[in-house]
Amino acid sequence: MALTSSSTLAQVEAAYDDNLDYRWTNSVTKAKDFAQAAGMLLRRYQTSISGADGGSFTRSVSVIESALNDAIAYIDANQTTTGNAGGYVLPNFQSARE
Repeated sequence: MALTSSSTLAQVEAAYDDNLDYRWTNSVTKAKDFAQAAGMLLRRYQTSISGADGGSFTRSVSVIESALNDAIAYIDANQTTTGNAGGYVLPNFQSARE
């Protein structure tokens, strides 16, 4: 299932879990889906919550950040797409000067 901005937290968490095996399945597609889910979790998870009674809860997102960085490195190392993959192609005006 493709994640969108309207995906629920449960759907994002499920995508994170479902694609966690991207290294074992040798799947760049799963790594991309995992990275997207990890990025969404980082944005959606609150890192700390304070209660009215003075209690608080702190969540560490460093594991997710590390997993996201690992997935990005995996994608960069294993993606086989060549050419312009969404970047800019600048014109070559070198011959115009000659």
